[in-house]
Amino acid sequence: MPLTEAVDRTTHTTHGGTSAAPDTAAAAGAPARDGAAPVQAAPRRGAVAVWREALSTLRDLAPLREDPAALQFGGAEFARVARYLAEVQSAPGGLTRLATAVRRADDSARAVRLLALLPRERVAVSSSPAGEEVWGFLSRTVAGVALPRPAQAVLTLPDTLQEHLRGRSRQALRTGLNHAKKAGLRCTELLTAQERSSALQELTVALDGDFTGHESLQGQHPRWFEARSADGDLVALGLVLIDAEVAMLRFLVSVDDRASSDARYALHTRMVEEVIASGVRTLVVHSPFGWPAGLHQFQRILGYRIVNLLVSRRG
Repeated sequence: MPLTEAVDRTTHTTHGGTSAAPDTAAAAGAPARDGAAPVQAAPRRGAVAVWREALSTLRDLAPLREDPAALQFGGAEFARVARYLAEVQSAPGGLTRLATAVRRADDSARAVRLLALLPRERVAVSSSPAGEEVWGFLSRTVAGVALPRPAQAVLTLPDTLQEHLRGRSRQALRTGLNHAKKAGLRCTELLTAQERSSALQELTVALDGDFTGHESLQGQHPRWFEARSADGDLVALGLVLIDAEVAMLRFLVSVDDRASSDARYALHTRMVEEVIASGVRTLVVHSPFGWPAGLHQFQRILGYRIVNLLVSRRG
């Protein structure tokens, strides 16, 4: 999955931290110390009560329809669902994940409700080689019927890069770009196989990881871009696949360095510039669930929205 391997190098810890062990005597209803009244344990809710609450959550759609921002990056409902899904995905084994989803029926219902309320967006891919690769990554069909791909991060682009960078919502992005410029960061496209191999080798050494066979680096048609420091060191590497009407950000990884944040802004903007110049107005990343919270903030600053994406062939 793109953007998730090393974009945010912050340690990903379990939400909620570590809690102290409960007072077992009080929990059992035994007399408390100093003659205080006994503390009664909270009754366990039965399965029927849990699922009634979940159904109530599913029915409660109106308030979120009135506040669609709650479903997007930075929204309270999105943040809650993202935390829950991250916990489910981190559970060891499919059966454990299923048990977590059943036990936390209300949170499961919130996730279903969020997916049901997300706006729907359509994109069409061509029969070009790049389009075939986009189709392979994004299409979702059952018995030949196209189904929406839920909760995809999508950036809608204007006609010019200047328009994309304009406005109050892009202030943080402009600040990052200014920092990158002052630091002497340079973003260039890698046009040869040798350049790409060399950059990938540098990234592998810098992050002490093996990117050979990484699914986001597969395919023959993505365009490769890199960001380098004023000293010539690799700071970030990105790949974007550009079709006739839609582009897909396949990979964007930065080195764990002080310049990484500004480099991500600069490199992403460089790729956006190429997407706009190609006449494409929709850039897709993939589902943000499972990403670290810092990456959600990064996507919000860049202007991404979360939609249910319906992918079709161009007629």
